[in-house]
Amino acid sequence: MEILEAMQPVFSTAWCTALPLDENHAQTQALSPREHQVLRHALAGQSNAAISRTLGIAMPTTKHHMRSILTKLGASNRRELLSAFYQRRIGALAHTEDVCPH
Repeated sequence: MEILEAMQPVFSTAWCTALPLDENHAQTQALSPREHQVLRHALAGQSNAAISRTLGIAMPTTKHHMRSILTKLGASNRRELLSAFYQRRIGALAHTEDVCPH
């Protein structure tokens, strides 16, 4: 389990850098503009410390935003959050292929 936990940022980056964050999607409409920023960085696999540095906010503020994001999106942790966005992306791709087959 430790190995998988250590690899989580790699998987996050590989899976989520291409995930569009549609700010008008029903799933994310409840988020504030700053929560949207934090979510984008979290989906890119950044740690709370990296998000804090990138956005120039304090670590407790980043943690507060992450807790709020998880609560608003109904996820227990980052893995669940990542999985939800990944599944949404896979669903969107499957729907696109159904509508526009190659």
